[in-house]
Order: sequence, then structure tokens, then C-alpha cells
Amino acid sequence: MEVLFGREDVCNVHPAPGRDEMVSRRHARLAIFNRDPLGLSFCDLGSRNGTFVNHQRIEGEVRLNPGDRVQLGAGGPEFEVDVFPRPDKEVTITQDVPTRVQPQVTMPVMQVPPPGQMMQQRMPPQMPPRPPAPPSGSARTLVLVLGIILAVLGVGLLGGWFAFGSPKGNLSMKVYWQPNIMPVAYKTYGNPAAAEGKYWFAKSVIQNTGRGSLKNVRISYQIADYINWTTPDEVAEILPGETVVFVYYPKFPSKVTDIRTVTPATLEVKVESDNNVDSKPHIEKRDFQFRGVTEFAYTSMPDNEIVSYYDQQDNDPLLASFVTDEDPVVKMFYSKVSEAANGIDIQAQGKGMIEMCAAVYNYMLSLGMTYSGAKGVPDVSGDVKTLVQSIRMPREVIIGNSGLCIELALLWCSIAQIAGAKARLVLIPGHAYAVIIAGDGSYIPIECTGINWDPKHGVGGRMDFVEAVKFAQQEMQELPNKPHVILNVEYYQSLGIRPPELDKVDLDELGRQLDDRRHGVRRPVQMAYNNGGGTPPRPPNPVAPPRPADTGMQMRSWTAGNGALTVVYPVDWQVNNEAMAAVRRYLPGYAFAASDLSRKCSIDVAFFTAPNLQTVLNQYSNALRQLGAAANLGSPQQMAIGGRQVALFPITVSGQGGTFAGRLMVAPVRGGYVMVATTAQQPGAAQWQQLMDFMMSRIQFGA
Repeated sequence: MEVLFGREDVCNVHPAPGRDEMVSRRHARLAIFNRDPLGLSFCDLGSRNGTFVNHQRIEGEVRLNPGDRVQLGAGGPEFEVDVFPRPDKEVTITQDVPTRVQPQVTMPVMQVPPPGQMMQQRMPPQMPPRPPAPPSGSARTLVLVLGIILAVLGVGLLGGWFAFGSPKGNLSMKVYWQPNIMPVAYKTYGNPAAAEGKYWFAKSVIQNTGRGSLKNVRISYQIADYINWTTPDEVAEILPGETVVFVYYPKFPSKVTDIRTVTPATLEVKVESDNNVDSKPHIEKRDFQFRGVTEFAYTSMPDNEIVSYYDQQDNDPLLASFVTDEDPVVKMFYSKVSEAANGIDIQAQGKGMIEMCAAVYNYMLSLGMTYSGAKGVPDVSGDVKTLVQSIRMPREVIIGNSGLCIELALLWCSIAQIAGAKARLVLIPGHAYAVIIAGDGSYIPIECTGINWDPKHGVGGRMDFVEAVKFAQQEMQELPNKPHVILNVEYYQSLGIRPPELDKVDLDELGRQLDDRRHGVRRPVQMAYNNGGGTPPRPPNPVAPPRPADTGMQMRSWTAGNGALTVVYPVDWQVNNEAMAAVRRYLPGYAFAASDLSRKCSIDVAFFTAPNLQTVLNQYSNALRQLGAAANLGSPQQMAIGGRQVALFPITVSGQGGTFAGRLMVAPVRGGYVMVATTAQQPGAAQWQQLMDFMMSRIQFGA
């Protein structure tokens, strides 16, 4: 008979949630090697973090005694072994199972006479016992010599105590840490209560391998540029052979959500203690990386621990961080749905839920919202191999009017919660969709990609609402035959997995964009910028609406207050007023900037009161330098844009926000020069090239 310990389903004993990180899939085995009397053995099955018996790591199989303490991994689950009834005497059993060596102890046993005999040997109470005879001369000499020897030994021991002190402890530390941090889930990493502590960042296993105790052990952490040295966690004493585990949940600042690409960082762990053989602080450093805020790694488990699809999806609960029912952008989107449907009933019953889902689906169709397919990219970091996928927030899907299947499903989950329904996110290999649940428990699955996909035509096709539901129902019926995860969004959010803080968005402007899309308006929307002069801006030069075949996007235009220039940009883009205000401190003529929501592609306009082209380039370079960036310009081309000869440079700009590549145009205008730059973030600038070329080709000059 045997009992298996581990995380794998076939094991008999599984660790409690939040304490399973130190336990391997098949960690150890408890077996009976003798029945009369009962004998138990414990065997480590090659676990990653080891098995400890009475705080000593074992190799292979050992015999257990009643009262032994067993621990699965340093700092992992611990329990005591006992049998009932305990054997009342030591029994020698000849077996092949090795035993741990026990110290040999010899104790004298006094022979006790029977009670009657004891009574006969008692002295009469009226007669005092005879005093012992005085020692002889030789005996007195022996006692004196022994006394002198003991005194000398006592002085020697006392001198040794003062010379060498008490036995000291020896601090040994091992650090386990996560090699990847996803900024979108930064609140979860800092919350010990989230998901019952599963998403810790680091564990420090401290063991005392010395002969004395470690006193006042203090541990603190630092992540340069993000977290200063923390207030130390303390433990008063670690006994010889004892192990203590400290778990670190870092309070990352919200600025980590500004990270757009993989960014390296270093964790520093400092341990100090009294009565240690080394009086200096013990410092360990571990390198890790922040992923971009939109990057999602589906697992953090080491490759040698992964045996199934579910291990590959170990981070799936963190997808609850992308469900943003409190986001004003998503709330406004739902209000637009309600407006288009002339009101939506509450979602207490299945009928109201179906009407709500139909209204949302049809509204997405009316906007021309599209589905775009993209697979995850394999990534290796340390001993972790995982698929990494770029996942945008629901607001970005709304603003960009397009999304992956997982992004569309997360948008549906967010809308469902706003509407008072519940949501489930269904994940199968290579695909995701949403299930919406009414208050009465009835539910409806929705194939979210049906807005721009169907089984017959693929991408570019379309299903109506009924077809999308039927297709999803068929997918649900096939779930038992394939690996899948059904994520209870509300449950994981209740455990503390919450979305990050989000930037403010101009809701009025976004509302106008949604209305334009819904009504099929493709005329450019004029947005005049007044450069501070006292005269009103001149009417902009007419700009022909671009044909859908050019970019597939609706465009709007911006005209400088002096009428010198007009540029076009997608209606989904945002005007970066805060960025313009910051740059104008160093470049007063910086007039306009707009970018997509992810800030991966942008168009910028600046005016210069300069006598020649070289002075323009020098002023631009100096401004970038003061902003902590640098530009590299290629050889210019002389060409005609908007009926005017211009200089067109290939450009690469590098700074704290990353590296951007594109084109920079400089042209003479009244009073000086104007500069227009269209750039996109590297890597990936090539996918924006058609749009950047289009915006550059549509520049128009005034008088």
C-alpha cells in the first residue's frame, strides 16, 4: 500500500491552494514496508525542491518513526507522522529499507526491590542514621586533586567562552522568483490575498546551518527604479537546522503600466541577522523582466513541470485583469448600445439577456467592428516556456473598432457585467469566446468573431446574431472532447484579481466617433487648432475624403491656425494635448500630435522660424536631446507633396518610450518652415507603413 503526494490528479494527497509552489507534480511517496509491527517509509520521487524529514533533506527512501515531521519542499507543506497505537518497545525489523541513523543512548536502570523487602530495609524512626565514616588520608588527597582539576577545567571553559563566544548560526538562503511580470496584473502581484496568495513574486528560503541560533533575522527587498528598500520583515530567532520562508508581494507603482515592450529589471534581496558567522548583510540579486502592458504570458510554470494543456494555461485567472466593467469607455459604449436599441431591460431573466446580447452584437455590426486573427508567440525566459500574446484592453477594442477573438470575448465579459449579467470566458486551443449568464441561471454562448468571420468564408465573412449563437452552442457541445478552460470572471475578481488604472479618455469625442461609424459617415471631421494669434483661423483647404481602398479607415483632418498646413489622421486616434504641452517647453512651435490608443503610431507637426533647413534640423535635435531622446536622419529625398517641393528624410527616434521609425518632412512655409513626422514603434513599424505613407501623401499646404 502506498500514498502519493503531489499536484498531479493521480496523486492521493494534494497541497492546499497557495502552498503548492514548492510541491512537484509527483513529489513523494508514503509506503508500508511492514505490517506487524507497523513500519512506514517515505520516498522522494526526484522532486524539484526536495523532501525534508525533521528538517534534513533526504535522498531516495528512508524509514519513519512516530513523531517525525515531513516537509514537501523548503517552506512547503509540513505534517507529522504518527501511528495508533504507538508501539511500546523498539522492534528490530530486517528489511531493505534504509533507516536514518539514530544516536545510541545508554541509561542505567535501578533495580527496585519488592514492597515487603523495602519495608524490611527501612531504618527505625527513633534511631538516626549513622553518619558516614570520615575518609582516610588517601581518600582526602584524591578528593582534593579532583577538586583542583575541576576548578582548572572550569576556568578553562570560562576562558574559552570569553575567547570564542557562544556557538553562532550560519545563514543559508535560496531565492525563488518569477522571471516574468505582466504589468496589467500589477495589483495582483502586490496583494497576498489575491487568488489565495498564488501569484507571489519571490520566495526566500532561509536555513540556519550553524550550531547556534540566528537572532533578529531581517529581510528586505528592492527593485531599482520601481521600489526602494522595503521595511524589513523580521523573525526573532531561527534555531539550528530550522528553515523559515519569506514570501514577497511587491507593491509596484502604477507607472509599470507605461511599459510597452520587454524591459529588464533586477530584484535585490537583503538579509541581516545577529549571531551569524558572517556579520555582513547577505544580498542576493535576481534578474527578471517586465513584459509590455498588453503582453500576456499564459503560464509561469517551469517547462519540466508542464504535462498538460492546463499547465500551459496556468496564468488564465489573470485574464480577469482585462475585464473592465468600471471603465467609463465601456460604460459609454453600453449606453450607446442601449440608445440604439431604444432601451434594454434588466438581465434578471433569460429573455432580457437575449435581447441585450442581440442589441450589443447588432450594434457592433453597425459600427463595422472587425475581427483580426493573431496567434501567440512562443517565448523562453529561464526555465519557463510559454505562449505570449498581445491583448488590448476592451476600451482599445472599442476605440480601434477591431479585436482578436480573446479581446472581443473580454469586451463581451465587461459589457455583460455592466448590464447586470454574469460572464464566463471559454478558452480552447487557439480560440476564445464568451458565455453570458442571466440572473435566473439561463445562459447563452456567443461566437464573438462572427462580426467579421464565418465558417464558409473565414475572415471577411459575417454571421448574424442567431448564427453566432448557434455556432457557439455547437462549440459548447464539443467541449467535453477537447481541452478547455471556463474562466469564472466574477469569482477571480472577487479574489482580488482586478484591472489596472486606466488613462482618461475624451468621452465626448469618442461618442462622436461611434455615432459617425454607426451612421456610415466618412466625411472628415474638421478640428481647427488656434496657435494663439489674435486673428481667427482661416478656413481650411478642402481635403477630399480618402477612398476606403486606400487604408480601410475613416479619416479626419487638422488644420493649423494660420492655415499653412492641413494633415489627415484616422478618426480612431487621439489628440495628445498633454504631450504637446510638455514638448512645447523645449519646442515652442510644436503644434499638433495624434496617435493610436496604444501610442505605437503617431503624426506630429511643428513650425520653425528658422532661416534655413539646417537650422530647423539643429533646433529639432536640441529639443529631442532635452527630452531625453535622439534622432538619426538618413539621406533626404527632394519630392513634391501637396504641390510643394519638400525634403523627405527617413528617421529613427530613440528614447525612454522605445524606438520609433518612419519619415520626416520639412517644407518652407510663410515665416519659416514646417515639419511633419509620421513614425511607428519598432519592432512592428512595417505594419503601419501603408498608413504612414497615406498620411504623408495627403498633406496640403495653404497660401
